[in-house]
Amino acid sequence: MIYFGIDVSKYKHDCYIISDLGEVLNDSFSFANNAEGFGRLQKELELCGKGNARIGFEATSNYGINLKLFLERIEYDYMEINPLLIKEHIKSNTLRHTVTDKLSAKTIANYSNDKAYSPHQTAFYPKFALKQLTRLRNSLASGRSRYLIQITNVLDCVFPEFKPFFGNKFSATTL
Repeated sequence: MIYFGIDVSKYKHDCYIISDLGEVLNDSFSFANNAEGFGRLQKELELCGKGNARIGFEATSNYGINLKLFLERIEYDYMEINPLLIKEHIKSNTLRHTVTDKLSAKTIANYSNDKAYSPHQTAFYPKFALKQLTRLRNSLASGRSRYLIQITNVLDCVFPEFKPFFGNKFSATTL
């Protein structure tokens, strides 16, 4: 098995590659968070063979979305790791307080090698899209309520006689 530890950041990702015996195969591999960079990663993955690569990276919210979608599209499994676990793994293996992207990538690769590899569920994109749509709908609904309250407050101050004349402030006749 070949273990890929990827430290995810906004513009570039650092990758550290080791074998299952702990032999370092590539310790200074960086790629951009774009199509060109992902093509470079794909070449490295293809050198290992599809069933031979184990990919691990930190769960970093939005920064890893493009990487997840890319890996899913080329049909590679990956494992997202809680950043707190990586931080604790670094603490347990070194006395240094400085954490670099390269050290994080190395730690992720070693963590993936040490722990049981449990790949992320497939079909990430539909779940992600549904979650985004649900959050947008919730935001729009709460925004609508906020605006209706603001309109009511302005009407109460500017035109206090409005309420007795109209039962519904937002009916077609009122508007």
